[in-house]
Amino acid sequence: MCCGRLWHDGCGVTLRDAIERLVDLLEAHEGAGEGDAGAGADNFECEGCTDCVACRFCVACVACERCSYCEASEGLVDCTHCRASVDCEACSHVAHGRALRDCRYVVLCFDCEGCTHCFGCVGLRDAEFCFLNEPLPRKVYFERVRAMEAALSRLETAGVLLAFEDDLDRWLERVDAATRGPSAPASPDPGGEAAVSDEVASVAAGRPRHGSVRTVRRPARLDAGGGRAQKPDP
Repeated sequence: MCCGRLWHDGCGVTLRDAIERLVDLLEAHEGAGEGDAGAGADNFECEGCTDCVACRFCVACVACERCSYCEASEGLVDCTHCRASVDCEACSHVAHGRALRDCRYVVLCFDCEGCTHCFGCVGLRDAEFCFLNEPLPRKVYFERVRAMEAALSRLETAGVLLAFEDDLDRWLERVDAATRGPSAPASPDPGGEAAVSDEVASVAAGRPRHGSVRTVRRPARLDAGGGRAQKPDP
């Protein structure tokens, strides 16, 4: 009987037996982090996540570490309550952000650090209450952001996640398709959904620095009922 040492006399283990076992070990190791959250990665109550480590209560995230209550994001580290964001660290309450560090309550911001309550900003440091890189009085800032919330929510429902889109030239195309529909004619609506196109155009004009972020794939979104929504066509 084998005592546990692979090459112990009398075990009858051949080189082929050893290699076959080695293949099994390699396959188990490579697949340890795949699939839904919690598979040997110290995640808890996560759903539809892949390659995440030590995360809690997250949904449809990819390659995140030590995050909680995040959704449809990738490459987040030490973040909480973030959604549709990419490559952020130590952030909270971020939506559609990319390459952010130590930011809170920011939306559609790129390559910012230490910012709070900003919308559509690029490359700012230690800023607050900025809208498209312009500092505003607190009251005015919240009025402008509130006007964007409904239309931005419709973009999310349509699967338009701009933080995952590397091709800036396609931003307005995707926004227009989501807000008007592919066959609907354009109509003047200065206070409604069409206003989002103008705001996103201004964000795109800032040209976030692509060298600071990587190309990523878009995680599946959730529909309003909590189920997995089908991925939009690229």
